Amino acid sequence: MSFFTCFWRSLLSLSLFSVSALAVAICNVNPTYNSDTGKITIPCIDVISTKADSSKTYSVQLQQREGTAYVFDLDLNKVNQVTSTTAYQIGNKGPAGGIVFYVDQTGLHGLESQPHDANVGGNTYDSFSGNTYDSFNGKAHFYTWTEAKTIANSYGSDWHLPTKDELQLLYQQYNVVGNFYAYGNYWSSTEYNANNAWIQSVLYGDQYYFDKTIQLLVRAVRAF
Repeated sequence: MSFFTCFWRSLLSLSLFSVSALAVAICNVNPTYNSDTGKITIPCIDVISTKADSSKTYSVQLQQREGTAYVFDLDLNKVNQVTSTTAYQIGNKGPAGGIVFYVDQTGLHGLESQPHDANVGGNTYDSFSGNTYDSFNGKAHFYTWTEAKTIANSYGSDWHLPTKDELQLLYQQYNVVGNFYAYGNYWSSTEYNANNAWIQSVLYGDQYYFDKTIQLLVRAVRAF
């Protein structure tokens, strides 16, 4: 019998699912299941939300206080059919192989970044500052705004040039994601007007709008 099946049977035995919404915390240090005695020791877990429909199927979200979250679909007629999904945290490897830099409240959805700046095509120097630098995976390349959108999309699987807001979220986690040029400016996909688009300065932490023909850095992101 799986740990979480045992967990659900314990909850059912307490008749917790007689209400449509609940909040309960169950605490101990380490989760264990003793197959000889049938005793379950459950870690600190919060049931943060439940949702029921007329067929008595419950969708339940659990947040383990150590950081792992689970989502369950529980059919009271088939209590053994329990599924779970591990949530993401900032710094984790994302579902498409990137680095997670933002997650929503559930931990199941968020944004991931490529681990390095784009370095295919474009120029190997910064036309804005005139500098050339080595990134951690070879020379990073610089692109016009139009080129930046194309190169970000070239990763496939919904990778794209980040919006202004996504780029700000990425900047907030630049130490976690890593491999950013400390003096670099990065394109966003958000236009200021027909001739300019928003950028993120790593050095100053601010956002400005630059002429789209200037060649800057690119870091592709993806929503999940």
